[in-house]
Amino acid sequence: MDREYGTPLDFTGQCLRLPLIHQSETLGELRLAPRAGQTRFSQGEEHHLRDIAQHAGLVAHTLRLTEDLRAANEQLISAHAEERRRIRRELHDGLGPTLAELAMQIETAHYLVNDRPAEARLLLDELATRARATIDEVRDIVHHLRPPALDEPGLLPLIHEVAARGERAGLHISVHGPATLPTLPAAAEVAAYRIVQEAVTNVLRHAGAQSCAITLGLSTHALQLEIDDDGLGLGPNESAGMGLRSIRERVEEIGGQLRIASGAGLGTRLSIRLPLRRRGDGKTA
Repeated sequence: MDREYGTPLDFTGQCLRLPLIHQSETLGELRLAPRAGQTRFSQGEEHHLRDIAQHAGLVAHTLRLTEDLRAANEQLISAHAEERRRIRRELHDGLGPTLAELAMQIETAHYLVNDRPAEARLLLDELATRARATIDEVRDIVHHLRPPALDEPGLLPLIHEVAARGERAGLHISVHGPATLPTLPAAAEVAAYRIVQEAVTNVLRHAGAQSCAITLGLSTHALQLEIDDDGLGLGPNESAGMGLRSIRERVEEIGGQLRIASGAGLGTRLSIRLPLRRRGDGKTA
């Protein structure tokens, strides 16, 4: 903490500096000057002031946690607002006009069915095709929120599906890790799936890689992911693109950790730790 509260004091005389410590971590410093006319604190005064500093360390820790929580809450509210904006845009600009046009064409087919049945049949065939495409679009919107397949086959089969799609696109992908996974918190499952999706897409589009390895590991408190490719890598003056920024946001959204190791011509390795938390209490499982 680097803050000063109240009216600045004159510390030209002897100043007592007491660290504000909580659980072996120094959070700041309490600076105290003797009263006017005194050059130093008495032994008893200093003893009491050290007790105060000990309690102030806990207060400083609580203050920092409160600020961290407020910042996390603001980030979550912002993410939810962006998601609502995206869904509204997809419904308003995509599905809305499509459904309105389908309704108009159904009315047209209704008028054609008696006098020009052949045209009506062609129009109805076209409408059936477009209706199926619209259903797929709705599924895509729902899938983006939470892939339904996570509830059935689960995370591991979905990751293998992502790998299979990458293989069909010409990238050799190997998946390593446990044969099965227990039921994981929904936030960790969705984040892991989306991260693997985004990472493989990134490798296919930008890395120029021949192969990619996806490794999963599970501990009591976290799901570990490692995605390693043999592509072009990032040079010293290159910044992370949209794909890596999206991955970082997903990791940070649930309090995880991301490390990126890369170099020009040396490929890229993403090392990710996603915490596993129980619903409702915020504690690690």
